[in-house]
Amino acid sequence: NEIWLGNKSWCSADNADNAKNEDDYLEVWFKKNGNTPKRLIFKDELRDEAKQVIKSLQLRYDLFLLSGDKNHNVKKIAEELNIKNYFGEKNYQEKYNFVQELSKYGKKVLMVGDGLNDSLALKASYASISPKTSIAISQDASDAIYNGNLKSLVVIFKSSKLSVNLIKQNFTLSIIYNSIAIPLAIMGKVNPIIAAIFMSISSITVILNSLRFAVKKTSLEKSNY
Repeated sequence: NEIWLGNKSWCSADNADNAKNEDDYLEVWFKKNGNTPKRLIFKDELRDEAKQVIKSLQLRYDLFLLSGDKNHNVKKIAEELNIKNYFGEKNYQEKYNFVQELSKYGKKVLMVGDGLNDSLALKASYASISPKTSIAISQDASDAIYNGNLKSLVVIFKSSKLSVNLIKQNFTLSIIYNSIAIPLAIMGKVNPIIAAIFMSISSITVILNSLRFAVKKTSLEKSNY
C-alpha cells in the first residue's frame, strides 16, 4: 500500500473538486494507492495565553509568523495576535530560505516550531526551540525543548538574558579583584594569608551572585509573563 498524507500539492490534489475551498478550516489531504485524494479538516483555536505571550515578546523582538496553512487562515490568526509580518502556504524550503535571508542581514533568528515542515529552518536558525509535544525530527533539530506552555517561552527568553547579565557581572567582579590584588601581591604589599582570604571572598561573591539566577528564575516562573 502507498499512503500519502500532507498538503494538497504533496497529495497531487490541486485539481480535486474541493481543493480551492476557502473556508476557515485547517486541512490535511490523504491519498491511498493513487485513488482520489480526500480532504481532512480541523478547527484550530488560539490558546488562552497566546495573545498575552505575543504581546510580551513584541516589546523586545520582531516577530514573524511562517506557516504551511492557507494564506487566509494565517492572516486571520496573525490579525488576532496583532502580528504584522505573516506568511502562509510556506513549505520547508521556503521557511529555510526565509531564515537564511534574515541571517544574511545580520539578524540573530530564534525559531519556534514543532512540525516536519519546520525542521530545516530550526536547524538553520541562530537558536531554536521546540515543544515537547513536537515530532522527534523537530526536537532533534532544536537547541532547546520547552514544556509546551507558551508562557514558558517568555521565561526562557528572560532567563537567557538574565544569565548573560550575571556572567558579565561575574567577569567584572573577577577583573576588578585581580586588577587590584595581583599588583599588590607582586609588590609584596599584601600578606599571603590576607591574599588567600580575599581570593576566597572573591569566589564566594561570584557564587552568591550566580545563585541570584535561581531566585530570579523562580520569580519569573511564578509571574504571569
